[in-house]
Amino acid sequence: MNKYISGALICGIIFFISACTSTFVASKDGKGYHMGSSSDAAYGMFCDSGDLKRILATTTFSQELKQRKELRISFKNNGYEVNIMRC
Repeated sequence: MNKYISGALICGIIFFISACTSTFVASKDGKGYHMGSSSDAAYGMFCDSGDLKRILATTTFSQELKQRKELRISFKNNGYEVNIMRC
């Protein structure tokens, strides 16, 4: 139960952050979603997989203007492509 609550909390935080800035597409294994998407598939890809925890662990969000760039770099470092969706 705690796993789902903490996962939902982390997803809520990242979706809130992405809603405050320009959004981007994060894709992996041929599937991609806009950050901030509330679909079950996006939740599974980012949260259920544990990827979002790893991605957030490598960010510091030190300056507001760098948040989006830092988040995109962290997604790339964790095996995602950003703003690319391969067929």
